[in-house]
Amino acid sequence: MQIGDTIRWELTDFGHQEGVVDFLHGDADGSHWAFVTLPDGQWAAVNMTHATVVEG
Repeated sequence: MQIGDTIRWELTDFGHQEGVVDFLHGDADGSHWAFVTLPDGQWAAVNMTHATVVEG
């Protein structure tokens, strides 16, 4: 996963969501996060263990 990739992750009650990776962050606890822009212009932080790159 890298900046510019489109990723997909599962939502609890709503299927899945997709967004474009703006930047990546690693926490001191070892978790890794992708900060993404959503199609509606909002943003989200996604734990990378729950996301996959969308192959285009």
